Amino acid sequence: MDKKTIGKLQLAFWNGYDISAACLYAGITQEDYEEAVASSKGLEHRMSVAQMYPRVKAKVEMMRRIANGDGQLARKYLETHEPERYNAAYIARFGRVSDDD
Repeated sequence: MDKKTIGKLQLAFWNGYDISAACLYAGITQEDYEEAVASSKGLEHRMSVAQMYPRVKAKVEMMRRIANGDGQLARKYLETHEPERYNAAYIARFGRVSDDD
C-alpha cells in the first residue's frame, strides 16, 4: 500500500469514517485494507490510532468545556458515566449507591 493511500485512509478515519467508507474514499477494497493491516503491525497500529482520533478529540473538547464551567455538560457526563450516583431514572429504579461503596 502506498503512502498516498495510507494518508487517505488516515484522513478518512480522522473524520469518523468506518473501515468500508474509508476504503471507498481511499480507492481500495476492504479486502486490500485487511490484508495490508494483517501484514504490518506498524500499519495496524497507525490505522487503529487514526480510528480513535475522533473520540479522543471529542473527549478532550468535552473536558475543556467542563473545566470552563459548562455545568450542564458536566452533569450529563456524570449521569452517563456514573448513573448509579447521578442519573435520576437509574436511582429511582435501582436506588442510590452510597459513597461508602
